[in-house]
Amino acid sequence: MRDQYILELFEAIRYGDRDAFEKFYNETWFPLFQTALSKTRDEAEAQDIVQDLYIRLWERREAIVIASNLSAYLRVMLRNEVVRRLRNALELQQKKERYAFSIQDLAENMEDIVLTKELEGQLDREINKLSPKQKEIFLMYYVEGQSSAEIASQLAIAEQTVKNQLVLSKRRLKVLIEGLAYAQIIAYLFR
Repeated sequence: MRDQYILELFEAIRYGDRDAFEKFYNETWFPLFQTALSKTRDEAEAQDIVQDLYIRLWERREAIVIASNLSAYLRVMLRNEVVRRLRNALELQQKKERYAFSIQDLAENMEDIVLTKELEGQLDREINKLSPKQKEIFLMYYVEGQSSAEIASQLAIAEQTVKNQLVLSKRRLKVLIEGLAYAQIIAYLFR
């Protein structure tokens, strides 16, 4: 008897009867809500799912033809809606995770860049504090990549003098050079 009544209500809904839709909703929503709640374990989400199901039902009412088992049709609609929501939630979570990793990578790269720039600035300031001869030898060796023999030949000094000047320069700049090398290694490893 009840199933026949619900089928009659649904038939009236197909022709746009809003009163029949309200009665139909009142007769059928609770079992669907309970099923949605058991699947989602979230009351608000279950309510949204059932509400969306009825909205879809109203929007497609003219195209839906049900001869006998309306409750089975509603359960399939509900299952499809739950699956759709879960799939969308999973995709959203995956996008959030990718986005979070991108932001984290960007932040880490920015930190590395800032650290490297700061250390390079400190290194430049300390190099400028070297004596003119130490600075010249240091830059020729470390920036231009010349050997100590080449530097000695160009500056017309003994190769041992070049080596001594490099040792003095490195002692003075050791902490900064190690910090800069560390920052560059970190920046390289985490690109």
